Amino acid sequence: MTKTAKKIKPKTLWHDWFGNLFKVSLIPTGLHVETDVPVMQKLPEADVVIIRRSGHKWTENQLIRLPDGIRHTQAEHVLIELKFTESINTDAICQIAGYYKFYKIQHKLSKISDLKCFLVASKTPRKSTLQRFQYRGTRYSGVFKSKCPICELFPIISLNDLSDAPHNILFKLFASKKKESIGATKKVKSDLYEGLPDDLRSFITDYINK
Repeated sequence: MTKTAKKIKPKTLWHDWFGNLFKVSLIPTGLHVETDVPVMQKLPEADVVIIRRSGHKWTENQLIRLPDGIRHTQAEHVLIELKFTESINTDAICQIAGYYKFYKIQHKLSKISDLKCFLVASKTPRKSTLQRFQYRGTRYSGVFKSKCPICELFPIISLNDLSDAPHNILFKLFASKKKESIGATKKVKSDLYEGLPDDLRSFITDYINK
């Protein structure tokens, strides 16, 4: 008698979904978006999203698609790393610091203001970690900045703690707390869905029903 093999649920590729959200949402607004790109020649690909803006500031159409923290930077190059299953820790800080340095070298960026790197955390960062690296909350809920000379280059965005403002809702779909992600799903369906472009609407439908 043969045993019935259990069906194994495919692993969800969170970084792919997160990167594709930026692509589908932002490319139509005129922004250049890349994912899974090498931050320096002869190095492995990194699980990061790169946004490059050609104008001097975000347009209104771009601002409505960008979450708090990112929408407030004026850097023309924005590097975003999602920590979905991992926590913010020393390794995470060292890793994004490496991306920052290598990306600046590859793209010949000389000014600190040319590039901004964000650590986006699906899980709420531990208070002890925030204190250790001197991160403090800002006027925008879920956005943390550090007074440490190195860490100040890398703001943290906690998806669980972002406000329910319309420009944050799509990103809160990736929050680790079910209350937040389910709440975001309901808000997308009730308030945002009908006003989204067809491609973005299809993406959201596929993500919710994955």
